[in-house]
Amino acid sequence: MLAWWIIAQIYFYRADKVRSLEDSDFTVIPIIAQMLRLAGEILAAMIVIIAVLIALVGGQYFGLQNLDILPLFNEIVGGGGNSIVALLFIIVAAIVYAFWVLIIFYFLAELLSVGVTIAHNSMAIRSMLSKGVAAPTRVAETFEEEIVVREPPKPIELRCDNCNNVVSADDAFCMNCGNKLK
Repeated sequence: MLAWWIIAQIYFYRADKVRSLEDSDFTVIPIIAQMLRLAGEILAAMIVIIAVLIALVGGQYFGLQNLDILPLFNEIVGGGGNSIVALLFIIVAAIVYAFWVLIIFYFLAELLSVGVTIAHNSMAIRSMLSKGVAAPTRVAETFEEEIVVREPPKPIELRCDNCNNVVSADDAFCMNCGNKLK
């Protein structure tokens, strides 16, 4: 009964996520990504639930008297397939396996989401190129205030204190009035 409750909670959580998805050009792909996450979560929950059931009921009811499914397990652990160490090993192995199942399904969901982003950006670039726009308008609008076009600085003109004639920085005397500059 607890297993069904856990699975129902996972299902309702993902259903809320699907309801809250934003509208996009590719509506089906985010839904598929949520369904991949849902499938991974349910599979991981089932793996852990089955492992706990095996540990609680004992391996003999599931045909695991000697744990033949795990090579060399009896030699490593000892005590046969129904020992507490063997059943705890099954639970730990199931948790690790469930974790990797989650990682794989979440990775696939993110891979789909990245594919949608790439497709959306490709469509935007294609439409900009067909319109002859050189830069993305969204980016230009976002950073419009921050972009300041500055002219290159003008060189500083040095002037003589006596006659106000333009002089070079290397000059020791003004070429116009002969005033000593340095």
